[in-house]
Amino acid sequence: MAGPRSRGCRLCKIRKIKCDEKWPVCSPCHRQNLACPGQAPWVSLKGKPTEPRSSQVAIRSRSSVPRAPPSTAGDRVAAQLVNHLNAGANRGRAIQARYLGEMPKRVCVHQSLRDSVSLFYVVLTNFLFQKPAVDFTGLPEYGRAIKSLRLILASNEARTPETLASVTVLQLVEELFNPSQRRMLHASGMTSLVTAIGPPKPDDKFYISILSEIPHAITRGWQDSMNKDSWRDPMGITWSKSNVDKELTESMLPVLHACASASDRTPVHVRGCQALWKPSAGKYLEMSNTELGKEILETAENIDTLLAAMVDKCIERGDIVEEEDPHSLSGTSYSFSSPFLAYTLLHAHCSHVFLSQMRYHWSQFHNWPVADTHYTKLKDLCVHIWKYLRFLRRLEPSVAAVTPRGVYLTLELADETQREHLLDEFTELDRALGKILTPRAVMVGEILFFAKLWTGRRP
Repeated sequence: MAGPRSRGCRLCKIRKIKCDEKWPVCSPCHRQNLACPGQAPWVSLKGKPTEPRSSQVAIRSRSSVPRAPPSTAGDRVAAQLVNHLNAGANRGRAIQARYLGEMPKRVCVHQSLRDSVSLFYVVLTNFLFQKPAVDFTGLPEYGRAIKSLRLILASNEARTPETLASVTVLQLVEELFNPSQRRMLHASGMTSLVTAIGPPKPDDKFYISILSEIPHAITRGWQDSMNKDSWRDPMGITWSKSNVDKELTESMLPVLHACASASDRTPVHVRGCQALWKPSAGKYLEMSNTELGKEILETAENIDTLLAAMVDKCIERGDIVEEEDPHSLSGTSYSFSSPFLAYTLLHAHCSHVFLSQMRYHWSQFHNWPVADTHYTKLKDLCVHIWKYLRFLRRLEPSVAAVTPRGVYLTLELADETQREHLLDEFTELDRALGKILTPRAVMVGEILFFAKLWTGRRP
């Protein structure tokens, strides 16, 4: 830990973590993509003249009066959250939870939100002090959060943005800090609540701030509402409230709508692909050469075009800069104008890996002449995703651990050298939680098993 006499940088001292003093940018600041203030000066009191007693009294008289301790549990939790947000300028943005800034004034009046934020603060504090990650479902704070949420869901106040915020925080805590392989049902609960609450009103900043952070999760298998007519305009307003400017937002929405539509059809696509390897699957086999096959190919081609146009536009505007990187598998890596843009594009590309895999194996099974072309496109997509790895490494370790599944699917397209490099990357990204099985042979087997399962190649 960086103490008062350490020459580590000021940011490491504030965060109370060890600074490796590798200048000009220490490793903790490099991983978080922060501006490292550099080596701290020595602090020495030797030879400093003693001030008169009267001066010392004056200094004490000007000191601030200690604040009274919080009088309620809500005030205490709100103070903890404010302290967390003030500790770093980009704390909320770094974990894709800028809505935290809207919560302190609400936790005092909403018990479920208060208990969820209290759990978040406890597990975050343990993480910052580098305590081993544990299954937080055994913590008393988790029991209180679940009890409060159950009570609010059974009341007339269930369909409110505050209730959605409670579930969103629980989902955030699970993704960032829980090393258990067992998954909760908070994601499904969020989907149901969003549907029940309905589209946001233009002046509802709190609800909009939550929605602006969670649409990317739709590409991870949630039920989608974005393509319904009643949601298109409100979701456009939601995205315009993000830190991406209006022109870029208008370019991103077609990509998100296309990925969301493909996500809606993923169960049908997977069952259709399973029918190729299991002829007894009935009606899906009958559709294999007609409607379903045509749908997979057309959907993949449409997303190919939209994603390529989106990336080209970002590069042209300077929102994405491709830089030489000798440590990258592709030889280059991306830098982004904002973490929000990087996350959105990464999730869109990773969700497209699933569809591209199914498109290639579908055409290969039927010996279509375009199979080689589809393989080339799939390989290019994997190389493109590898350019995001430097961005992931520079995030907070807990955030980096929440890596989209599509990143792991690229392992199947890698050669031996690339595979070893990717395994090193996956181990580094997962070091905060340790969810990935450590023996390399086991790790590879697990990833390849799920790659086939998620793309319909296991009957």
